[in-house]
Amino acid sequence: MKFPFNQRRNHFEQKIQLMQMQVSVGVLFFIYANKWILTILLIRNCIVSDTECHLFPSYKQIQKDF
Repeated sequence: MKFPFNQRRNHFEQKIQLMQMQVSVGVLFFIYANKWILTILLIRNCIVSDTECHLFPSYKQIQKDF
């Protein structure tokens, strides 16, 4: 009678491990995506404000080329 319960518990533990893995991957992806979103927003702010942007010194050079 004990064996099915143990099997079920092992299955449950595997599910928890899988969920933890998915969460950690999700967090890493979220951090990575946030970096890109912030970079894009900063570039857009530089273009919109049209002021000297310290983070992107090459922006003025790009503007001259166009």
